[in-house]
Amino acid sequence: MTASLTLYHNPKCGTCVTATPLLQKEAESKGFELEMIEFRYNPLTPEQVEQVLTFLGAGQGNDEETAKICQNFLRKDAPKVSSIAEAKKVVADDPAMMQRPIVVNWAAKKAMVCRPADLIYEMTKDL
Repeated sequence: MTASLTLYHNPKCGTCVTATPLLQKEAESKGFELEMIEFRYNPLTPEQVEQVLTFLGAGQGNDEETAKICQNFLRKDAPKVSSIAEAKKVVADDPAMMQRPIVVNWAAKKAMVCRPADLIYEMTKDL
């Protein structure tokens, strides 16, 4: 089965503009499928937000660590959150509050906020 990654991005974001061609080149050279989603127009569902936060490690340790992961999933100007439920509500109310770019490997249950853009290589190194 061919590996597949999903990139949630905003083409007006400088980091996304840098990350997108890096990930496209990796997909071409390593032969994995790449789905690119402009999350402002096709936002993650609440269930997907919860999955991504879980892939990032939220809900798997102590409450303080979960709060940190949930807050880092959101932009710096987003409302403060301390739980997966609160982060889901922020994204449901305004998808633009989600940090970007985010790369998700749904099959491997891995996700990463790729800021800086070269963190993309962490998501592609084992593909």
